[in-house]
Amino acid sequence: RERFKHVSLDYYDGYLWKQSTNKYKKKWQKRWFVLMNGELEYYRDAQLFTGKMPSLHASENSTSSNHDADDLKRSLSEKKKTSIFGNSSKNKSVHKEHIGNAALCKVKKVTEHDFKYVFEVITPTRRTYALQAQNENEYDEWYYVLSNQCVRLLLRKNTVDRFRKQHEERGGPASFGITDQRNWIKQELERLKRQIFEQNRFCADCGVESPEWCSINIGVILCVKCCGVHRGLGTHISKCRSLKLDNLSLLSVKILLHMGGNEKLNRNLLESNLTAFEHENVYKKISHTNVSQTERNNFIKNKYAFKMFVSHTPHTQNIDYRESLWHAVCNNDFFGVLSALCYGVDINHQFERHNHKTAMHQAVKLNLSEMVLFLVNNDAQPNIEDGNEKKPNEIAIEESLNNVDNTEIQNILKSAMY
Repeated sequence: RERFKHVSLDYYDGYLWKQSTNKYKKKWQKRWFVLMNGELEYYRDAQLFTGKMPSLHASENSTSSNHDADDLKRSLSEKKKTSIFGNSSKNKSVHKEHIGNAALCKVKKVTEHDFKYVFEVITPTRRTYALQAQNENEYDEWYYVLSNQCVRLLLRKNTVDRFRKQHEERGGPASFGITDQRNWIKQELERLKRQIFEQNRFCADCGVESPEWCSINIGVILCVKCCGVHRGLGTHISKCRSLKLDNLSLLSVKILLHMGGNEKLNRNLLESNLTAFEHENVYKKISHTNVSQTERNNFIKNKYAFKMFVSHTPHTQNIDYRESLWHAVCNNDFFGVLSALCYGVDINHQFERHNHKTAMHQAVKLNLSEMVLFLVNNDAQPNIEDGNEKKPNEIAIEESLNNVDNTEIQNILKSAMY
């Protein structure tokens, strides 16, 4: 297991040679195989698979010198000297074939064969797929992920048990299934959104009643007019969503609650120094009753893009906000993370005394799924290596092999990388 700690049992892909099942012509064809959440399928080419981009671990050109000889031998044995990706209408019509649930299939290494790195996948219907990897490393990894799908299900069992416990604690029925899960998530979203609307009765910028929009990377709740200005600033500053129209995830809604609401964010951070500007008649808080579009644009740009109203006192200048970022992540403190970012900390800073880890590495290690999403929303990079040459997704895979339920984190990192 230590050797394959970088390999995910949930997702694996790459090119494999597949032997034709035609009993009269046993030719080999190169296909793009995908194992996702236990389901194994293949495509004529990687570009036809729209779910994920081709992975780095199984490049089309990553063949060994020994395997080149196998390729030559195979190609000479074929009567038809044409590309396996022919242009015929028959070939175009077949884009994908579903093999089945890998946990129900038998995987067997074939040692006595003309070619190296051959293994068989036998489905419950007794259909046999003869497959060949491109090199020894991919051969071992494919065999590992395919033969350990039952282990993957056992590792995920604690997720179902935990969800059932939460469901029953909230008064749900004793029965449990996909429908129960979806209904529970829907009810949770409605309950949490009600809390958000009660907590934020006025727009964070202009003060109009009943705001229905939010910035998922800052945590403020906005009206539609101020949201339009936020969108103009760019997603690197503010990422806006509708609380009623967009399909926000449960994690995103929880993050908004963790931020503490408009009043706390403005008073303690975003507008903590606004009164000084008001006393000097330089800037003042805008009001929806008498604000022009130009005044709205200028105020919001100064507030979020230039961080002009964030307090800069001798006390704040003596604080090491890089360390504040690290401690905020360790304490799952969303407001502390935002504060550090407002004071100019690089969210991808690598902490030398913490083995060159980033805040993302630490959040993944501590299994803080909401914090990981918040960091991603603030443009934290998921492909930075720490002192051990490990990326956050590799740490997540290691933790999952140690029976840590971090499926949500792995999904977040995959989405961020692709």
